[in-house]
Amino acid sequence: MEYVQNNKIKSLDVKYTNGIYTLRAKEEIDDTETNTMSFNDVIVEYAKSYLKGDHAVKDELDNVTITGNVQGENPTNGWLVKGQELIYHKDLDRINSNKPVEAYNSIKKLKISGNYFESDVSFDEILLDGNVNTVTDNFELIGEKAYYKGEVLELIGNVETEIKSLNKTNDKDKSVVGVFPGAIYDTKKRILTATGAYQMFYKDFIINANELIYDENTDIILARGNVTDKWNKLKWYFSRSKIQHERR
Repeated sequence: MEYVQNNKIKSLDVKYTNGIYTLRAKEEIDDTETNTMSFNDVIVEYAKSYLKGDHAVKDELDNVTITGNVQGENPTNGWLVKGQELIYHKDLDRINSNKPVEAYNSIKKLKISGNYFESDVSFDEILLDGNVNTVTDNFELIGEKAYYKGEVLELIGNVETEIKSLNKTNDKDKSVVGVFPGAIYDTKKRILTATGAYQMFYKDFIINANELIYDENTDIILARGNVTDKWNKLKWYFSRSKIQHERR
């Protein structure tokens, strides 16, 4: 169904295919004055994923900007992306956004958010930049940039780490004090590794070290590299220190 109103051609229940994606919308509006094509209640389908939102604008190069309650998903790898804007660049075959985006992986139980987002259309490679926050059931990371590829998440720049079970044991909000240059989280092995000088509190002990390794499977925390343990006025030196306690 098609009708003309104020130099705009409006069509209902439209479908557009270009060999890379299929765009479906409840309404299409072609503005003959500005030569732009916009859509309402739209979904853009790729081979393994889709993007959808309240509104979209497609240019003559088939780039698509989707706005309003935007959601992207790849059910196969578990990634679900939410924000207020996602832009598909056909020449790069990539998606990006300069507005805050939250990405959640239902398989890995992993949530990442940041002020800038970039990804391939399948969400196999994901980059977030600016005020990046990473959360799992067992730990939280804050950093400047995050890059996910091949089931490995890397955080770069002023990374802060909090292990939830350790905070519960200590009954405090912050048990790991220090800023790491970077951290790597292997989502398949479920092991977090952060390198850099830090101080960790465990009950009455104060542990200083240069590397932190946390195993989500066992809840074991391993401190390595120039380790010192302090208790009251006593001080010990080790190559590593291991913390194992029951989750509460």
